[in-house]
Amino acid sequence: MAHVNVPKMPTWTPLHQAVQARGLSRLQTLLQAGHDLLDLGDYNNDTPLHLAAAAEFARARIFLSQERVTESIVRLLLENGAKPDLVNDRGQIPLHLAVAAGNLSMVRLLLEPRVEGVWPPVKKEPEMLVDWTDNYGRTPLHLASAQEYGELMIKMLLENGAKGSIAMLDGDQRTPLHLASAGDQNTSQEWSEGNDVSLG
Repeated sequence: MAHVNVPKMPTWTPLHQAVQARGLSRLQTLLQAGHDLLDLGDYNNDTPLHLAAAAEFARARIFLSQERVTESIVRLLLENGAKPDLVNDRGQIPLHLAVAAGNLSMVRLLLEPRVEGVWPPVKKEPEMLVDWTDNYGRTPLHLASAQEYGELMIKMLLENGAKGSIAMLDGDQRTPLHLASAGDQNTSQEWSEGNDVSLG
């Protein structure tokens, strides 16, 4: 799959800083002033959308408000034309980072079908994003399969077209099933149910 490079900055832009601080109102003000910095990457080529997608939250009540703010930030970035198919230095799109962070709500947002005004008018549908490979040959399904309790994430990815990833080998010649079988048994059963797969 062709990877789209991001213009690289030596440090964070004001948009990166607003995302990291979860400053929703500040981000809105910056976006109203213009979208020139929207898809600029930092020193790792992470865009503001990468940064927001990578947010991790403890499953404690005190973090729920922060999670909702970050979800609002991701939606705001997408509504203003942030591209969900830009890659960082590791060849990862924001979906990879959301899966790695174990953030189901963020993955759901990134996989929402494109509607007018949410994504730019390009042919990058969710089905293309779920099978995206990074520099190590890993798809989002590989990352979800390696998680101890990744069954819900795997189910969501498969329901959004990730079946093409099932037989893909990563840089270590492992399929998602190899990774799932090495970890949590429930994870292995969840994504292999109903799919004609084997360890080979």
